[in-house]
Amino acid sequence: MKKTKFLMLAFAALTFTLMGCSLLGGGEEEKKEEEKEIEVKYETFEGTPFRNVDTHIFQYATNTLDIVEFGDWPQTIKANDVKIDESTAAEVGAFTYFKGSDDAWYCKAKEITPIYAVDTYYYSDGSEVGKGGKTSRWFKVEPIRWFVWKTENNKSFITPQRVLVADMFYDYTEKRNIGGIEVVPSNYDHSRVRAYLNGYDYQKQGPDDTELITDSSFKDKGFLQTAFADNISSAIAVTEVKNDQASAKNHQDTDRNNPYVTGTTLSDKVFLVSVSDVTTDELDLIYAEPKPVDFVFANFIRLDNANKGLIDYFLRTPCFFDGENVETRSYFMNIILQTEVNSKKGIIPGIWIQK
Repeated sequence: MKKTKFLMLAFAALTFTLMGCSLLGGGEEEKKEEEKEIEVKYETFEGTPFRNVDTHIFQYATNTLDIVEFGDWPQTIKANDVKIDESTAAEVGAFTYFKGSDDAWYCKAKEITPIYAVDTYYYSDGSEVGKGGKTSRWFKVEPIRWFVWKTENNKSFITPQRVLVADMFYDYTEKRNIGGIEVVPSNYDHSRVRAYLNGYDYQKQGPDDTELITDSSFKDKGFLQTAFADNISSAIAVTEVKNDQASAKNHQDTDRNNPYVTGTTLSDKVFLVSVSDVTTDELDLIYAEPKPVDFVFANFIRLDNANKGLIDYFLRTPCFFDGENVETRSYFMNIILQTEVNSKKGIIPGIWIQK
């Protein structure tokens, strides 16, 4: 189904909060221009259904893993010879895509790396990542590739081959009081990242540090609604996500209990993996070394291993020695580290898909 809208394209056009995808048109850099009215035809975006692609053997493991495609996400920097048609668009979750001259969809994102950042990074085409939020680049929307870790009861557990998103676990390092219960910043149940992954509201402290407010930025516009179009989203199973001592166990240190584990079981379609997931011999997830896609670079990340181009990513497990940090899978010597919740790190969503 197609629908037509008149879109006022201007320098201060609609911009989405988390990833910076916007309705801005123009060249590789944003330029001030006179406001103009464009008739935009909106098309239905058809998501990539679950399909097998290849097998893969990790360098450090004996596991042979299937690679599948499922869902779609802005990933690779646009080729110079591709032109964007701003009169043909599709809305999917939080993003609005525009048609390229190669018949692919594209998303535009601001390059928000701070101007004071010391390191300089480059996209896959060799062009430099801009700083200061004054420039924007187009990114091609492509099928997401996933590792298949295990299959049981006609369902498969999968995680992305590449890092698609970088963001905070939670906004602040202060505790909250929700329903009379003290909630530490590393609490996954009430985290920003869980809300983003599933398209939920979440509660955080207001600007004065006393008022609790509901943040609806991701309501029905999270990763779930954006990566998986309506025609494919029903294939994702609702999963019992356990935040118990077993999920927090580092299999190299099984005797230690984590005092910040909530003991809850959540029912979500998308979730962060746990410490147990990345250290268990069954999954060998610790050997996965996902590199960020070009789209992530526009949103400011720091690579933790410049030679391999890898990035740390958050786990859902709270740090065992305080409530302000969360466990993070680091590529520094392949270990688990502790990171403040309001740092920006990679986000690796896990899902169970029904075949």
